[in-house]
Amino acid sequence: MRIAAAALLSAGAVLLADPALAAAEPSVQVVGGRERIKVSVAGTEYPADRCLVDPDADGNTQSIPMNGSGTMVVEGVAAGSRRVLVWCPQGGTIFQGHVDVQPGNPVLDMQDRVYAGAGSSARVTDPALR
Repeated sequence: MRIAAAALLSAGAVLLADPALAAAEPSVQVVGGRERIKVSVAGTEYPADRCLVDPDADGNTQSIPMNGSGTMVVEGVAAGSRRVLVWCPQGGTIFQGHVDVQPGNPVLDMQDRVYAGAGSSARVTDPALR
């Protein structure tokens, strides 16, 4: 009986110690900007580039492959409240929520890109470009 209990406990410890077998809870962050959203995915069981982003699930539905880095900016999203889906074929939907997208502003966008290019990302006004 003791041997069986010890074997069961050691098998449980192996399952928890092996990252491939442990169930990781994915982390998804979606930030709205000016006619764009920024999506960051981490902690998925599979590489992030196997996941797909649908930036406007209730309107112009499209599934965009995630970047291998786990972070991407989707341009050309219409202003307003947008339902965003992030899903992985192997893991199902890992994020579903609404994000507010601001109207475009070409002058501020140009200013933000100059700041970002100069290394002053703290001065960028669009949260999706930070």
